[in-house]
Amino acid sequence: MTQTTQPQGILGSGLRDGLQLKPVRYQWAMDLYNQAVANTWFPNEVQLVQDLAAFEKLTDDEKHALKTVISYLNPNELLINKSLAFGIYPYVNAAEAHLYLSKQMWEEANHFMTFEYIIETFPFDRQEIYAAGYGKKSLKDKSDFQTKYVGRMLNDKLDVTTTEGKKDFVRNLVAYNIVLEGIWFYSGFMVGMSFRRRNLLRNVGSLLDWITKDENLHLTFGINLLLTILDENPDLQTQEFADEIRDLILQAVALEEAYNKDMLPKGILGLNADYVNQYVKFMTDRRLEELGFEKEYNVANPAKWMAAANDTLELVNFFESTKYYGGNIPEGKGIKGIITGPNTIVHSSRIASFYKNKEDAIIDMAHSLKFEVDAIAKKVNPVYIQVDEPFLSTGMVDMKTAREAIDIIHEGLEVPLAMHVCGILKDAFGDISKFNVDILDFEFAGNNVNLGVLEKNASLVANKKIGFGCIDSAVNTVDSESDVDGLVTKAIEIVGRENLLLDPDCGLRRAPKDVAFYKLKLMNEIKDRYS
Repeated sequence: MTQTTQPQGILGSGLRDGLQLKPVRYQWAMDLYNQAVANTWFPNEVQLVQDLAAFEKLTDDEKHALKTVISYLNPNELLINKSLAFGIYPYVNAAEAHLYLSKQMWEEANHFMTFEYIIETFPFDRQEIYAAGYGKKSLKDKSDFQTKYVGRMLNDKLDVTTTEGKKDFVRNLVAYNIVLEGIWFYSGFMVGMSFRRRNLLRNVGSLLDWITKDENLHLTFGINLLLTILDENPDLQTQEFADEIRDLILQAVALEEAYNKDMLPKGILGLNADYVNQYVKFMTDRRLEELGFEKEYNVANPAKWMAAANDTLELVNFFESTKYYGGNIPEGKGIKGIITGPNTIVHSSRIASFYKNKEDAIIDMAHSLKFEVDAIAKKVNPVYIQVDEPFLSTGMVDMKTAREAIDIIHEGLEVPLAMHVCGILKDAFGDISKFNVDILDFEFAGNNVNLGVLEKNASLVANKKIGFGCIDSAVNTVDSESDVDGLVTKAIEIVGRENLLLDPDCGLRRAPKDVAFYKLKLMNEIKDRYS
């Protein structure tokens, strides 16, 4: 057997090169492979039946926009797969990089099948789908750009031992990874996800969430690969070549601007071509910075709800950079202790064999939880303790017993006690306002009823602070900044700034880590605005 070799750099084309995993030379590639495996998902895990009904309610312009997005993204997922197989994989000789690229190729196939799943589910005519947008000069120009760079990946044999061969590889990698995946695709994702912001095609939005999560890793890999190649090859580190790469990216932005004007001739779902193109420019500045360039456009992100898609390198390890990592609490900050309340525990449990009625069980549970609450107060010194009682809004709970149970928990507690109640409060607010707690916490972002209930009954809670759910925990995209700001402004008018504590509607455990992070980041930015 021919002995394998362990090459010095990441580029190479020897058949037997790069077949040894250990020692791992590029830990970033190994980490990304492990994360990609952990992210594995399948499109049929999401049911599209409800979205079918919503599709019928779309306007013709909205249907056209959706068809155009799918007609572009679907075949290009396979184009990227070909680019990886023929233009990237053969020239990267680190085993850990090959592992990630193999997973990425599977993901591109999975994305393709996701769009196939959508096409098969909706009443789409395939010829009409693939014809959407065709005949437009803007689409032909984008296609020509892809052919110039990505097409070369498929047809030409590169000699990556030469400076010109390495330059060709970098050009092609930038064209497919930075431009096609990192800018053009995100423009389409934004249009596709915008339907969910109007409570339409929510499950299609979930599928796009998962695709975007994969794409964040694809971009992170590609950027790491580019930076590694530049670091290992000083002959590429010229101002002339840097200017060429920058110009390549900016040329692609101009093509995308023209395409979006054709795709969105009229405004839909709060979007128009100028809005989308500002997002494209914002995203381009992000990509330029990730590659070490200066920004070109210096525009604000018009779509903060897409924030989870904006970052690559920062997203992968954002927990490692937070000051809270490892349990260290920054000076002047604090935590809240959270327990599930006795009423909710009992009403969601089967106790018929042990108790004659739920009321007795609730009181016993309250006494047991009192030990836990006191332990939390003693051990971690929380700013306050929150009891989660979602069942109080259901009409299933005896309010007299519920108040007695909360009184047991509150007795002798030296820190404030909050009670979280989600759901519609219209019928329960009067009773809930009488509970002996310091803070009442409700959801308002994903609920179009509770703000009116609070406004009507503000006098009942004048002696309490309000935990104000201003972040929608039911959707896995970052909330609109203007929507959150509008909610908070209204809440300040109703109860006063000094009586308001901002938080998400409910827990964010179902949201991807990156989405949860940016939801909380947005909430804190709003808080600082009014502090």
